[in-house]
Amino acid sequence: MATKKRRARGHIEERPNGAFRAIVFAGADAISGRDRYIKRTAPTRGEAEKLLTKLQNEVDERRHSRASITVSAAVEQWLEVTRHEASTRERYDQLIRLYINPVLGKLQLAALDPETLEKLYARLLNCRELCNGPTRASHECAPLSPNTVRKIHFILRATLDRAVRWNYVAVNGAALAQAPAFGRSEPDPPTAEEARALLDEAARDPEWALMLFLTMTLGWRRGEICALRWSDVDLAGASITIERSHWGLLEKKTKTNQRRRVALDPYAVEQLTAYKDRCAVECAAIGVRLSVDAFVFSSAPDRSTPLLPHSITQRYGRLATTVGLRSKRLHSLRHYSASELIAFGARQARSAQSRPTQPWLHFPCGLLADHGRSPDHGRRALHPRHPHPGHPHREDGGRRGDARRNRR
Repeated sequence: MATKKRRARGHIEERPNGAFRAIVFAGADAISGRDRYIKRTAPTRGEAEKLLTKLQNEVDERRHSRASITVSAAVEQWLEVTRHEASTRERYDQLIRLYINPVLGKLQLAALDPETLEKLYARLLNCRELCNGPTRASHECAPLSPNTVRKIHFILRATLDRAVRWNYVAVNGAALAQAPAFGRSEPDPPTAEEARALLDEAARDPEWALMLFLTMTLGWRRGEICALRWSDVDLAGASITIERSHWGLLEKKTKTNQRRRVALDPYAVEQLTAYKDRCAVECAAIGVRLSVDAFVFSSAPDRSTPLLPHSITQRYGRLATTVGLRSKRLHSLRHYSASELIAFGARQARSAQSRPTQPWLHFPCGLLADHGRSPDHGRRALHPRHPHPGHPHREDGGRRGDARRNRR
């Protein structure tokens, strides 16, 4: 009976440049079934023979890296087995696409060392385009924030942690690299005059102006704006219940996983009531009724689909540029709401991450009744000075609104 020929455990081959490569069979991949080989190069045959023996011993002791794998492939495998919130996953995909794959994607994972990573981090902190200095007149270096670079470091470190457990590499090079220090940015909310200027400019679109006004007074997040349904709005009780958030078309719990009820001032109730009536008229025009589960803010005629959070961010950025604000971030309106509350004597609260260093950044801004204050205290200054003719409180020709402002 013929015996089956045994596979050679390893061999040495000469390279065209005169070097010698040691190649050792490391078994078959359990998922793909493909053969795995470890390859190392040495300048002389004698050194290659020593490498061959060393690699064979590592295979026997299961200390070898299982395959030749690139950084891009390793990151992709890490994403396959980890679970993230939709917003987190989208942000990671963006960082991988923009900063990791273009620079490190084709690099062998085993070659990723602290020196390479720290040099990358330093360059990103100078310019997010990784330029080598001004190469064109139109280019202006825009550094990546330390916190964003830290996210890139986390992705790479977590990827290498997994690769070590799976025996792709023996050492986690990212664990030895030093990431930038955590940076706490100073909040830059608009002033009361700037907030009013925002509403004056936004008043050309009553729905947009109402959304910004509620953001300034309630301090909610953009995902919570998109997820708000009419079933969450209690006009008779002058309150809104916030218990959901939207990311794209995915509905999820709020960032803090908590349900909260926020108070509305009489002006907000008046505007929401008029706005709801207009939504009902628009739905009737296309032959449908306004559903109790319809979204409060929607671009669909029947209010059946939510707005996309990114669309709100981009639109606000353009508006802030037009008005000339320093901060173009929608989140600055949340800071504005919290700072106004503190200015009127509301107690400070910890942030969503329970960090006491900036306790006012994530304050539940609508809960004014909990602090013994009227819900509309300090909000009258936000009412637009020159509302657009289509604005809800101009339906009387402006006489009632003008009289109210004159009384102030």
